[in-house]
This record gives sequence, structure tokens and C-alpha cells, in this order.
Amino acid sequence: MYSEFTLKCDNLALIRGERLLFKQAAFELTNRQVLHIQGANGTGKTSLLRVLCGIIEADEGELHWQQQPIEQTRQDFYLNTIYLGHQLGVKKAMTVEENLAFYQAMRPQSLSVSISEAIAQVGLAGFEQQWVANLSQGQKRRVSLARLLLESAPLWILDEPFVALDVKGQSWLAQHFEAHRERGGSIIFTSHQPVELACDVQKLVIGAQ
Repeated sequence: MYSEFTLKCDNLALIRGERLLFKQAAFELTNRQVLHIQGANGTGKTSLLRVLCGIIEADEGELHWQQQPIEQTRQDFYLNTIYLGHQLGVKKAMTVEENLAFYQAMRPQSLSVSISEAIAQVGLAGFEQQWVANLSQGQKRRVSLARLLLESAPLWILDEPFVALDVKGQSWLAQHFEAHRERGGSIIFTSHQPVELACDVQKLVIGAQ
């Protein structure tokens, strides 16, 4: 079970060039909660996730992790977070197994699932030694999602995790959302498609008004 945590977002705004992507984005998240960030194309859903992860800076607003400004707690935040973005973070010149071994070695604590078990659970049994460059886009997505089975982190921040998955894959991922919640974890995700989850889901709709 994961320890208690809180992530609070207060009135974030982001401007790109002369364009306001979003403003007054606010939420508070703690254990066992799921937040679905919604908005039309181009409203800054991906950018908001990148702000949360410290990749880009907001023009206004504040972020707090464990009731402290995130600038003071960034290292602890990273240790407790998995971020899967549009760029899947898998190396094409490495095998499926090598990619997952790399990420598992970077995490101080891992879940009690072997790499081979994780690969099998995402439907890639037999592809362990396959170069990622030779996989389909959906298979590459599954390699990335296998990290969720291996790395122990209470907060998942996922950008369009259901993209390129078939119906079976989408059902599998939804089930693992619930398993993660049962361990005390939480999830922030974007999705342009309808997603059915067994749990209550908070919604944050962003976009300049």
C-alpha cells in the first residue's frame, strides 16, 4: 500500500506565443483518486501534464506536493511519479526486455512482477528479444504501459494511454487503473475517447474561456 500523498494545483495558466491555452486550472488529488483532464484539441491538455511534471513552467498559478511548493519537493515528487507522454519513451534500438530492464533499474523500489510477467500481461509474450523498432505502434504502446506493472510509484500521469490499443487492451488498462487504486495509487490522464472505469472519476475541463 502506498503512503498518503497530495498534489494540489492552484489556478494554473499557460500562454504560448500570444495565445492563452488555458487558465484557472485547479484540482486537488490524493490517494485512490482518478482525474480525467478533458478539452478540445489544442487547449493544452498535454501541456498541462508537462507543467505538472516540471517539463515546462506555467505562466500563473502554483503547484504543491505534500502541502509544500513543488519547487521544494521536486525530487520526492519524481520518485513517486510515473509519467508516460505522447513520446512513449522506448528506445527503438533496444529490445522489449532491455527497455523495461532500463526503467526498472532506475526505480529504487519495484513491484513484485518480473519483466517476463509484465511483458506477458501486456500481450507481448514471445517478443522479449524483439527490437522495438520492428513493433507496431500499438505494440510500442504496450511496451510503455508495461512500466506501470514494474515500477512502484503511487501517482501515474498518463497522456492518451488508451491510444492505439484495441478493445481488449483498453479493457486490460482500465482493470489496472482499478488495481492501482486498490494499492492506494492515483491517476491523472488525458483521453480524447470515451473511457469507462469502475471507479468515480473527477473531471477537469481546460481551455481558455
